[in-house]
Amino acid sequence: MSRNSNAAVQQHGGQREHGGPNHQHPLHHSSSGERLPQPRHGRVTGTTWRKRVRESRHMMRRPRGWALDKADVFAAWGSGVKKIALHELENGCTYHVGLLDLLHGGRTIDLGYGEQLFLPLERWQVSQNSESDSGQLTLFGCLP
Repeated sequence: MSRNSNAAVQQHGGQREHGGPNHQHPLHHSSSGERLPQPRHGRVTGTTWRKRVRESRHMMRRPRGWALDKADVFAAWGSGVKKIALHELENGCTYHVGLLDLLHGGRTIDLGYGEQLFLPLERWQVSQNSESDSGQLTLFGCLP
């Protein structure tokens, strides 16, 4: 992976250990048995695309919100995803949105890492988990 590609993966919640030029997308099987591509970042379980993110590195600052790789969004849609869940690792919050809400209400942006769909923070539903991934209880809670 090039240096810029690594930066893009790190900036937007990718998992570097699964990337690289020889990386094969995991495949999901449809009800008819055909193999469907999966998003490169995160994982699909049932009809939910789950992705781990860090607020300090991945959340857009102005306006506040989340941006997801457009190719990943369409791969998720093509594999039957209905919901997106972003698990924030630093404070233990999970941000939820319907995939159609992102597709219809999201705005395409390109900040040099490829096209992404951006959705402002107020359009996401937030749930507080009991612990962050560090095992510590969160002190300040989730952003609305």
